[in-house]
Amino acid sequence: MLRSVNIGARLFISSVEEAVWKLFSYLSSRGRAVYNDAPMQVVGRIGRFDFGLFIGPRYGILTVRCNSCSCEEVAEEFERVRALMKASPTLIRAEASEELDSDAVKCSDVFRELGIKMLREVRLTPNDIPVEVLHGEIKLPGVGVVTVTISGYTGSENYRLSVALTSPPKFSVKLLAREACSILDEFSKLLKNARCTREAQPLRHT
Repeated sequence: MLRSVNIGARLFISSVEEAVWKLFSYLSSRGRAVYNDAPMQVVGRIGRFDFGLFIGPRYGILTVRCNSCSCEEVAEEFERVRALMKASPTLIRAEASEELDSDAVKCSDVFRELGIKMLREVRLTPNDIPVEVLHGEIKLPGVGVVTVTISGYTGSENYRLSVALTSPPKFSVKLLAREACSILDEFSKLLKNARCTREAQPLRHT
């Protein structure tokens, strides 16, 4: 199944114009990039990597995303462009997600064994298509708050399991990304092994 890794950070940027120009030049020389004035932003792509820099009134937000990349690859690319812009992160978010079959929704009760209460919602897309969303969070010692989300179109054969960690920059970007992917692996294994039939029953009663 397709895995996606997304790293985003709120940044302090000493020279916005210089940072924007350096990122735009970097993306343009190696792939493609688009610059907008209002709001000020740069978006682009190099190979499998998608980049976005959005400048707000008080800080900038940088995101780097890739499908079918390792956590380390995305973290390294993120650090490369962050250093290029001479920006300092004040908040970092690492998210890893993976497609699962529809049993992921039926088996979501197994998260209760970990102390995660999953709330269920149905949201509408801009095209009025219903999307089923289950979300919850758990605080892990030494890691921080882990947000877990299962989402997909109602009745779909595939849903997406997402794990996100948000932290002040006390951890390196690579370590935070690696932790998100590691937790995703564990949660994905839990859902795949449950199947909500005879195999799921022992999980509910242990």
